Amino acid sequence: MEKMQIGSAVAEPGSRANGYLDIASYNDGLPVQTPVIIVHGTKPGPKLWAQGCIHGDEFCGTLGILKVCRELDPAKMAGSFIGLPALNITAFRSSQRFSPYSYFGVPDLNRVFPGKLDGNINEIMASNIFKTVQENADFMIDFHCGHNAETRWTLFNEDGSVEAKRSMELAKAFGIEIIYPCDYPVLQNAMFTQASNKGIPGIIVESGGGGDLATEEAVNTVAEGLTNMLKYLDVLEDPCEFKDKYIVLKAWDWMLAPHGGRFAPTVKINDIIEKDQIIARVYTLFDEELDPIRSPLDGLVLTVNKKPFVSAGDSIFQMGTPS
Repeated sequence: MEKMQIGSAVAEPGSRANGYLDIASYNDGLPVQTPVIIVHGTKPGPKLWAQGCIHGDEFCGTLGILKVCRELDPAKMAGSFIGLPALNITAFRSSQRFSPYSYFGVPDLNRVFPGKLDGNINEIMASNIFKTVQENADFMIDFHCGHNAETRWTLFNEDGSVEAKRSMELAKAFGIEIIYPCDYPVLQNAMFTQASNKGIPGIIVESGGGGDLATEEAVNTVAEGLTNMLKYLDVLEDPCEFKDKYIVLKAWDWMLAPHGGRFAPTVKINDIIEKDQIIARVYTLFDEELDPIRSPLDGLVLTVNKKPFVSAGDSIFQMGTPS
């Protein structure tokens, strides 16, 4: 069993280590450094990479990763846990979704993988992160948050590959009932998709809401799911616990506001909805009702925008259609 090094974090067998990974540079020439935590077991085994805050205001994954790192005993592990609690450190420090330095190109770090070293700052960060994942991870998990504290679902890249089948197993092991085998075009350059393309099974977990909606319950979902995944991978000795049943989605989408105004949803998370059902009403500042918003599909409500006012084009719902 050899030591593990990622950036400045160096962990001997049976130990944990903290350090930083250089992923880009600021305009003063200093490195952009994202924190790395390694919990390295005493025996060889799988290496699970877990990252939070690729969107800098989605803190549930961050807090869950830190909780797991505190609780793991490396002396009882066969394999390694690699935690990056604030992957997009530039966005995290600003408590906003995107990096304040992403002036050119696509602003979302999770839309530019595998990245490139001669690109904009997001592409440079993506390239350095992705190279490190390929060198060190056997499996990966990427944590996100939705509109609501109650948000709970997982997704993976479904392309019929061996990695897709293994990713479905990871999603079931994580323990959230709602799973989406995803082939959504906008996520083809997301990190979990590109990792799967390179032979590293992985999933996205949506747990809790962004900002101040990082509830204890959502953080516990992250920590308990990670622990269960480590059991499934035999990094930990205890048996993995699976749910009795899962809701597998055959379709999923964001719904954008067709017009702005005071937003009054008429449905809540996990409600079953029918196509053309009124799911929200919208009013002007004179309290005049505009055209009601109707569901485009038969399905399940996954998230609901909780803002009292929305603009045209804002994301107002995420919804899915069960198989």
